[in-house]
This record gives sequence, C-alpha cells and structure tokens, in this order.
Amino acid sequence: MTMQTQAFNHQSKASKSPAAIAAKINTGKTLGIGMPDYLKLDHIANNLGLPVRTIYHLNKTGEGPKCLKVGRTYLVSREDYEQWLTQRKQD
Repeated sequence: MTMQTQAFNHQSKASKSPAAIAAKINTGKTLGIGMPDYLKLDHIANNLGLPVRTIYHLNKTGEGPKCLKVGRTYLVSREDYEQWLTQRKQD
C-alpha cells in the first residue's frame, strides 16, 4: 500500500467516526447573527452559569433539554433549548 493510499484510507475512516460527524454539525459557531443550530452541554452550562455536571444530571434524569448523542458528544438543538428555557421559566 502506498503512502497516498494509507492517507486516503485514514481520512475515509476518520470522516465516518462519530467524533467527525459531531464536528461537522454546527456547534458553537454561528452562521450569522444569533445562536448556533446545535449547542453542546458545556455551552449550555456556561450560558446558565451552572456546572457541566448539573446539565449532564438534568439530561440523565429527563429534566434537561432534549439531547442528541453523537459518539460521546451530547448536542441540543437551539429550538429545544429555547423551549426548555421557556418551560423552566413558567414552572
């Protein structure tokens, strides 16, 4: 196997990994003005001024916003986060 073939095979496998897929989803970067399409739990924790473990605990108990797990990364859509905040304010 040539060096180029090895590099191609490595890139093909890496791009299919859950971490690579999560990296391709728009997290933490805005496409213009406003919030990103998806937020990581650490972004949510920073926004609310809470420890990240608290957000993970809320997710585990079902009290947090709806999450999408990609590999080891938990993602929350902007819409679900906003709905969750609105619901928490009403409670």
